Amino acid sequence: KKMLLRYIKQKLKGVQLVNQTSTTPTRTVILDTLQMPHVVWHDSVKEFGKKLDKYEHVNDETLEYYFVTGFYFSSEREPHVIADRSLQFSNVAREKLTPKGYKMINAFDVTAAFTYDSDAQNDGLHITGPPIRAILTKFFHHLCRE
Repeated sequence: KKMLLRYIKQKLKGVQLVNQTSTTPTRTVILDTLQMPHVVWHDSVKEFGKKLDKYEHVNDETLEYYFVTGFYFSSEREPHVIADRSLQFSNVAREKLTPKGYKMINAFDVTAAFTYDSDAQNDGLHITGPPIRAILTKFFHHLCRE
């Protein structure tokens, strides 16, 4: 989450956002990591699905809610944090959240190309750099579609 926030601030440098007034309709935009890779490491797929069941439907008039899929992990440093489980968790998130109005940013494919070369701790798990920038570029493309 901290890594995404740092890159978002970098992307928004020099951008003047509209000041909210009482007559301007408001819309909240959320980018959520769903706490991956931590849920991939600690939870079962079933437990994760139960957490996602608690997510409410999105009101498209007031909220745009994006979630990032799990990354392509190239490390087995931590138990269970491997590419296949990341895909399983990502598929559960897609199946449970997109029908409720959540929008998915596919981070799995983007991170596959750079997973080991761009991680911060040389472990294939803490991915930073170009993949994160690409994920945020995809996010901003969604936001700037209108």
